[in-house]
Amino acid sequence: MISITTATADDLITLADIEQICFSSQESASLNTLKSRFDVFPNHFLVAKIHKHDEVNFIINTNDY
Repeated sequence: MISITTATADDLITLADIEQICFSSQESASLNTLKSRFDVFPNHFLVAKIHKHDEVNFIINTNDY
């Protein structure tokens, strides 16, 4: 089963890791940048978790600021 929930501050390191894997170094956001965005727009960070592993496997960052 997969659940999509709002990310928490505890997810930010994993989100930064995924960001580095999915985007080039010129395009990816650093951990500090993600933290800054999360502090202002926490409800705009969503994560998908596979319950079997209970880890973040996908991120959704909405641009609807």
